[in-house]
Amino acid sequence: MSLDDGLLRLLSDNLPLGEAIYTLGSQRPNWIIRIAPEGIHVETERSRGRGVDPERVPAEMLTKAWERLTARRVLTYKELVATDDLNVKRSSFVCAALAHLPGVVVTSTRPITLSYER
Repeated sequence: MSLDDGLLRLLSDNLPLGEAIYTLGSQRPNWIIRIAPEGIHVETERSRGRGVDPERVPAEMLTKAWERLTARRVLTYKELVATDDLNVKRSSFVCAALAHLPGVVVTSTRPITLSYER
């Protein structure tokens, strides 16, 4: 699966390449190295410390989370990890990334809850 053009453009326009975005709950940095149709390539403190390549957060995970958020207008971290049809890995990063998009508001960090107000 690839990011559709609209979501790819939103992510590319609103996420800072080379800069850290922080997870909403624990405030851990994630550096965005590349945004591509196949997903977002991310470094963490751990991956930097180990000297390994950035990890790709697959397009499918970002797409599922975005579609759920825009359809239902609310999305929780728990929903991302516990719902069978979502089962998103790297959900803390996914929530942090979505929080940078226009219309997305962080309504709570404990538990992490996003709302979409467009």
